[in-house]
Amino acid sequence: MLVQDFMTRDVVTVQSSATIDEVKNLLVHSHFHRVPVMEGEQLVGLVNWHRLVGQGPVKYAMVRNPITATPDMTLEEAADLMLRHQISSLPVLEGERLVASSPYGISSRPGCWPWACASTACG
Repeated sequence: MLVQDFMTRDVVTVQSSATIDEVKNLLVHSHFHRVPVMEGEQLVGLVNWHRLVGQGPVKYAMVRNPITATPDMTLEEAADLMLRHQISSLPVLEGERLVASSPYGISSRPGCWPWACASTACG
């Protein structure tokens, strides 16, 4: 199974100049836990709830140069990256272009990998 078979192509992003308050508002209303941070069309970071403290632009709160996946990567490779780097999200890039958010159903918990779980009850 490949990442492209499970990725979500409707990606919501913010620009690095967005304020922390604007990003908090976006996360509340979208029910997301994290959002990719862009400068123009280039992915420059990733920010989640835990990093959104203080005031100012989100570029000061983001994780720079996040670990990424590619559409042709296997789910096993993506899950291995997540485990190795202890992360819960993998933006998906084709070349330099962000094309998707984390593959749907990918978890950093081995018992919940799509190929290891016969049901959707993995949680």
